[in-house]
Amino acid sequence: DAPIHPDSALVLRELGGEPDGFRARQLRPEHATAADLVLTMTRDHRRQVLEAAPRTLNRTFTLREAADLLSVLEGRDLTGKDFGTRARQLVADMAEARFRRRSRDDDDVVDPINQSPEVHRRAGELIAESLTPLLAGFVALRVDRRHRDVA
Repeated sequence: DAPIHPDSALVLRELGGEPDGFRARQLRPEHATAADLVLTMTRDHRRQVLEAAPRTLNRTFTLREAADLLSVLEGRDLTGKDFGTRARQLVADMAEARFRRRSRDDDDVVDPINQSPEVHRRAGELIAESLTPLLAGFVALRVDRRHRDVA
């Protein structure tokens, strides 16, 4: 139930976000199990999620890994009947593509806690750099290319 670190709050504001109301909470296995996509900041966090909820392997990624996998899949035409179906198919395709990719040190976003404001800024930049194209990829799924309808 801790608030966001002041240096992280400053970086979030600089990036156009609003930290007010943020409260940390511990991940419980049912959170991961109920999610269609689980994003972590580090490979160690991903490992912890998978230890708690092993059946989430095909939908648990580090944020940077997910962004990289999405770039590999760019242009893939997903034609499910609605947004949810297309989004789940994209996550499944990301999981399949992961087996052709090696885990890398740069899949992690450094934990900025107890670090300098510059480390908080770099972590924020890495998050924004990865989250922006990932969100854009999912937003693009809102349009069914076969029917040109918004799901």
